[in-house]
Amino acid sequence: MARPSSGGANTIPEVEAAEVVTTYVRAWHERDEATRRRLLEQTWAEDGVYADPGGTIEGREALIEAIAEFHEQRPTVRIEVRSAIDGFGRHFRFEWATVDAGGEVLREGVDVGQLDNDGRIVSITGFFGTTP
Repeated sequence: MARPSSGGANTIPEVEAAEVVTTYVRAWHERDEATRRRLLEQTWAEDGVYADPGGTIEGREALIEAIAEFHEQRPTVRIEVRSAIDGFGRHFRFEWATVDAGGEVLREGVDVGQLDNDGRIVSITGFFGTTP
């Protein structure tokens, strides 16, 4: 998925990060586990870690389960990317919001992450609320 840029072997172009993040967010919308698994195999490192004020999810399998729980607990809620996906090297950030079926924003935040050398997300740290 990722190709090194002319800046060095450990640099992944920003457009690649945006593509990876967009596909990762699609996995959060996917109710079919097989499809969700395929999307996360493309975008999430097997040992990737997600952390936010609500807890930590370690590993792809745990993330697959966490997304299934998200759908069970909040069946009408979607995650929307609310900014450009900003990046440099292997690092990225973007603003998001969880939105109910009526369009009401339930929570918003900022995710900051890093891609591994294969172009998969190895970590995301989520912050709730807007940037101060």
